[in-house]
Amino acid sequence: MRHRWTTRQDRELHTLVQGPPPEQARATVVLTHGYVLSSGIFGPVARELAAAGVHVVRPDLAGHGWSRAGAGELDLPTLADDLAQVVEELDLPADHRLVLLGHSMGGMVTMQLLERHPGLAARVDGLVWLATSPGGMASSPFGMPLRTAALVGPLVSRLGPRVMSRAARGDDQRRPRPRAAALEVELAHLARSNFAGRPSRAVLRQVAAMHHRVPYRVLSQLLTSILAHDAREVLAGLDRPGLVLIGDDDRMTPHSHSVEIADLHHGARLQVIEGAGHLAMVERPHEVAVAVLDLIEELR
Repeated sequence: MRHRWTTRQDRELHTLVQGPPPEQARATVVLTHGYVLSSGIFGPVARELAAAGVHVVRPDLAGHGWSRAGAGELDLPTLADDLAQVVEELDLPADHRLVLLGHSMGGMVTMQLLERHPGLAARVDGLVWLATSPGGMASSPFGMPLRTAALVGPLVSRLGPRVMSRAARGDDQRRPRPRAAALEVELAHLARSNFAGRPSRAVLRQVAAMHHRVPYRVLSQLLTSILAHDAREVLAGLDRPGLVLIGDDDRMTPHSHSVEIADLHHGARLQVIEGAGHLAMVERPHEVAVAVLDLIEELR
C-alpha cells in the first residue's frame, strides 16, 4: 500500500505502509532510511516485522526514493519536521506502542525529531539506533581504509559539499546514469564500504539505483548538515527503552559512535550484529527484525 503526504513546504513525501492496521498490530515501527538510500532498503526487515503482526511505516525522505526534494533548503532539521508530520498523520490509538528506527542519517533525523517535537517525542515508546552517530561525522572514514581516510578525509569533509553543489543543475535533477566502466567502479566501492560479505550484483545495483535518484543539490545540502550534526545533548536526556545496533564490520559509521549513543541514551543497550557492515538490514535482515521484535516485547 502506498501513501503520500504533503509537508509544510509543499513537498510530496512517499511512504510505504504494510502489516496489520494499528488497531490490530502489536506496535507501529517507523523505519527511516539513511543518506542516498530509500524506503526500499528495509524491504526484507519490513516484511518480517509485518508477518509478525507489526504495523510498518517506511517513508522516503525528501529528495530520496519517490519523494520530491522541493525548492527549499534541505537539512536534518527539515527532514525531521517532515518525518514528524508523517508520524503525526498516522493518528495512532493512544495506548498503541510506537517505535522509531533510524539508520545512519535516518537516526540523525530521528534525533532531530526528538529535539524539535517534544510532544511527539513523549509519544514514542522505544528507539532503535542502527549504524548511526551522535555527532562527529567529519572524522568518519566514510568507507575508506583508515590510513587513506586520515589523509584525505579532512579534504572530503571540507570540499565535498561544494563540489556536489557545483555539479547541481536544477532543483530536482537526478544524477546521470554512469557509464559501464564507472558503474563497475561504483559497485566495487559499494561492496567494500557498505558490506561485510560479498553481496550479489543484483543487491549492489539496487543500492546504486537508490543513490542515482538523489539530486546533486540534495547530496550537497545534506552532507553539510550531517557533518555539522551533534545530538549528544538530546540523547543524554532520553530515558526510555532503546537499542543500538551496529554491524561488526561497519566501515561507514565508527563503532565508537554506537558505543557513545548507548552510553548517552539511558535505557539503551548495545548489540553488535555479526557478519554485517553498514547495511546490516540488507546483510542480516532476520537479526535486525528479531532485535526490533525483542524490543517491542520489552514495551508490553
